[in-house]
Amino acid sequence: MRNYLFYVLGLVLLASCSTDDSDAEGSFMFLFYPRNCQNVRVDNACFSILNQGEEKEGYVLDALHESSVKASNFLIVIQTNNTTVILNQEYTNSNQYNPIEQSPYKQFWYLDDPLTDAHDQQLERQLEESYNRTYRHLLKGDFISTPVPMDYRLDEVKQLRILSDVPLFGQNPGRLLNDYFTIVELEPACVFSSNNQMIMGFEDDTKGLTIAKWLSMRPLAAASLYLRFKSVPEETPVKAKIIVEMELANGKVLRSESDAVNLLS
Repeated sequence: MRNYLFYVLGLVLLASCSTDDSDAEGSFMFLFYPRNCQNVRVDNACFSILNQGEEKEGYVLDALHESSVKASNFLIVIQTNNTTVILNQEYTNSNQYNPIEQSPYKQFWYLDDPLTDAHDQQLERQLEESYNRTYRHLLKGDFISTPVPMDYRLDEVKQLRILSDVPLFGQNPGRLLNDYFTIVELEPACVFSSNNQMIMGFEDDTKGLTIAKWLSMRPLAAASLYLRFKSVPEETPVKAKIIVEMELANGKVLRSESDAVNLLS
């Protein structure tokens, strides 16, 4: 939800500069980018808690520009896309790459042809309604001029497997590690069932959702899925690659692995 909050704040600034003094609640406009799942990509990132232990505790998701990170701050970014094409290969493969703000599918937003698949009007209407229920109170006036870009996926996830190339949590390489991770965030911050009905919306708290619980909903894939460890692996410090296997309901199995990262105690 962090990225969407940035959109909201920026759009609110635009609205506050309007000459319209109306106090009526407006509505957001959207640019939707639907995609089937043809590939999955795994990137390393980091997670930082703000105001820990305080009433207004929050968190920040950020790029990982180094090869080492405390295990408690380690974040896995799982992204799905309908193409293996990467527009800016040099940047995406550099240590300056930010998989949260400039993921490969978001780079397509700026093209005349963003390489989308067929739109699902029912699903998009639910996204609009949930987003506006959650954030419309921040706006004034009838409509806002800058649309909110939103990627979503059309394929159901049957199984998601998180693995490692080295022992973690006492498990041998290649053993399932799902129970040792928790979902920090989904993008968009919603869960849709396989029949395209919204189960959780922007107004719901998806933080702390387990992988098992998410899979039990027979969800459509997220454009981006952010995971972190529930606890620090006893093997730290250790150099590891995280491997992701995503099985879709249509029988397709997508696989990717992260770059090696030094997980520190």
